[in-house]
Amino acid sequence: MGSIHDTAKHFHIASHRGSFAVISTMSEPFCAGCNRIRLTADGKLKNCLFSTHETDLLTAYRQGQPILPLIQANIEAKAFALGGQLATDFTQIDADKLQNRSMITIGG
Repeated sequence: MGSIHDTAKHFHIASHRGSFAVISTMSEPFCAGCNRIRLTADGKLKNCLFSTHETDLLTAYRQGQPILPLIQANIEAKAFALGGQLATDFTQIDADKLQNRSMITIGG
């Protein structure tokens, strides 16, 4: 049984080895129970994969500055759902207007 913080729905087909999982962030968002943040490959902190805001931790770290206040401010700025840039009415989403880096540049 999963918890509120699970992001994937796991499936197993009877009489087959292995399993698979689906992360359906758009059709069944789990924002209300999300407790995740992501450190990107280039040292930025994202509080949501859909968020356009990133906090540069690497530069501060290299300059000897404290990064805990930056992390706390980033988490406190988290939007209620879907990075704050998407409507929950999926018929109204214009994919051409989304502003985000691709997963390969985020480091996912």
